[in-house]
Amino acid sequence: DLKIQALQSEQDARNIKKSQDSRLWQLNLVLNSSHSHSDTDYSDPDSQDTSQLSSNSSVSLNLSVPLNPVTLDQSELSSAISLENQQISEAQEKRTVINNVISAIQNLQSQWLQLQISQEKLTLSQASFKAAQVEYHYGKIDAFSLQQQQQSAIDAEQDLVNLKIAYLKDSMTYEQLVGTLLDH
Repeated sequence: DLKIQALQSEQDARNIKKSQDSRLWQLNLVLNSSHSHSDTDYSDPDSQDTSQLSSNSSVSLNLSVPLNPVTLDQSELSSAISLENQQISEAQEKRTVINNVISAIQNLQSQWLQLQISQEKLTLSQASFKAAQVEYHYGKIDAFSLQQQQQSAIDAEQDLVNLKIAYLKDSMTYEQLVGTLLDH
């Protein structure tokens, strides 16, 4: 999108230059030249062969003077407005891409912290499960409590895996945004 807008801006700049150039007088020199040759051959041996060579040349000088400056002014003004609008749109698009990159960076930082917290939660859940296994072995807790500790450890591990997947997806999005930014 940014490349398209840049090309449109260049086109509008050329249109302004064309409008300015059309205000100038134009003087054209045109030179035309033509040559013709004709032969007459009669099959009669007594007749004479006739050949004719003719040449025409002309020179013209054309002067073009623009007589309607209002139309030229409107054309130039229209091109200037279009150019300015394109430049504004291009700046807005760049700002949007930059804001998206900043937002993606902040999301990645937040998810990284969530990953670290989830890893600590998994470590604690696994330690609690191991402690519950020991307590169950000595008869301090019942099987239901042991199963709850095991489920808590499994849930913490699933949360960690889901957070890793989300982090990888967001890091791919970030890479795409940075690639888009670097292309422009």
